[in-house]
Amino acid sequence: MAVYSKERMTRRVKWFFALPLTYVIYFAFSLLIPAAELFTVVLTSLVLILAFSLVSKFLLNFPLRSFIRQEGKFSWPLFLTGLLVMAVLCAGSTFVLMVLNPQMYEYSLRPETVARDWLVSISVVLTAAFAEELLFRAYVAFFPSDSLEKDSSKFWKYCLASGILFALAHFQNPEVNGMSAIWFMSFYFILGCFLMYFYMKSGGIEFSSGVHVGNNIIPALFFSYPSAVIKTNTVFMDKSPVNHVQLIQALVCLCVCTAVFNPVLKKNLSGRD
Repeated sequence: MAVYSKERMTRRVKWFFALPLTYVIYFAFSLLIPAAELFTVVLTSLVLILAFSLVSKFLLNFPLRSFIRQEGKFSWPLFLTGLLVMAVLCAGSTFVLMVLNPQMYEYSLRPETVARDWLVSISVVLTAAFAEELLFRAYVAFFPSDSLEKDSSKFWKYCLASGILFALAHFQNPEVNGMSAIWFMSFYFILGCFLMYFYMKSGGIEFSSGVHVGNNIIPALFFSYPSAVIKTNTVFMDKSPVNHVQLIQALVCLCVCTAVFNPVLKKNLSGRD
């Protein structure tokens, strides 16, 4: 029992210092990356993933693949299901809002560079979402993902912790400003909680990453807004004020994703047996 307690304390100390160390390595490498608009975001996300993989291997002694999926191989069906469901819901619900308030949407696509811009935008969304899933889902859930600690009573605590950390990480985004700050911070908190739920239920980042990518890909390509942290070549610019409507829209989309997630997860797990 004493050996177990000592090992658990050592793990907690490592876990506490791993994230700051990851960001130290990340910022050190980031100084070498030249500014190149959107492509810089891709490089910095890859550097963040590299820094996290180094820390997980040499400090935590926990291979990166175990953070991605606790057991077995990466499940592409889970990832693609999360992506498609969330993307369709986001696009469909935003289109409804555009039909109801057409004056708030402005055509903004630059067709002469759309192929290059969309390729970079998709790369940004994929790498950034994967990096954030590693840090705010897999890393936060480090203890329940190992055989040393499997206390189901802590499930919702991890979801809340992920939501809080995810919201704080986006606090400096330009859209978190003025009256819209409360709505954006609430959105990031709710999204973080739902994504952690998907991660802990499935034992991997596939579905949470898919939902995350689906949530971000629609604004990046079709419906962006003036204060977006990343400026992309989007089809429409949404100039409507951010309020409870967008928060309800996101909550409905995430609830539908949850309803789809549970039967898909059971089918995926039964297929592995």
